Amino acid sequence: NAENAYTQKVMADTEDLQQELYKEIVGRIKQTDESVPYFKNGYWYYTRYEEGKEYPIYARKKGSMDAKEEVLINANERAKGHDYYAVSGLQV
Repeated sequence: NAENAYTQKVMADTEDLQQELYKEIVGRIKQTDESVPYFKNGYWYYTRYEEGKEYPIYARKKGSMDAKEEVLINANERAKGHDYYAVSGLQV
């Protein structure tokens, strides 16, 4: 905490620049993205991101990519109320 306070004090005069750079970087990131789907045991599995959300949605579709989506894990929902959330060890 002391190191963070020191850094904020030393970098205080660059806050506007920091915000400008952050907005520029975020502006170059594709907000809605989807992994390449893979087929296993009759389902197409993929991961997608929604605009304005931090975490992925793990989903699948039976038989074809035109089928109805079945959400396996919505990490955005699970992350609510937590400072950080991570899905690990996910296996089909």
